[in-house]
Amino acid sequence: TASPTRWWIHSCSAQNKFMAHVEIVYSATARQVDGVALVLPAASTVRDALAASGLLDRHGLSIEGVRCGVWGRRCDLARVLRDGDEVRFGELAAKIFFR
Repeated sequence: TASPTRWWIHSCSAQNKFMAHVEIVYSATARQVDGVALVLPAASTVRDALAASGLLDRHGLSIEGVRCGVWGRRCDLARVLRDGDEVRFGELAAKIFFR
């Protein structure tokens, strides 16, 4: 007979193909950093992640005009995120990404 553990592991790994674990980090200054870890549906965009994070509302920001980057490279809001991506935005991120 098959082990129930094997079935469970297979199911979890199959489910992960449809999810993306990402981190969204807002940094206004070097001393003000606020981050959120999210699990989003596959093919979610940076715009989707920013909206789901709640960081825009928390810091009184609008999605329009947000400049951000993924892993130190600037990107637009339509970029599709991959599992493990880190999105940074805010004044400090803008200074780093948009020199």
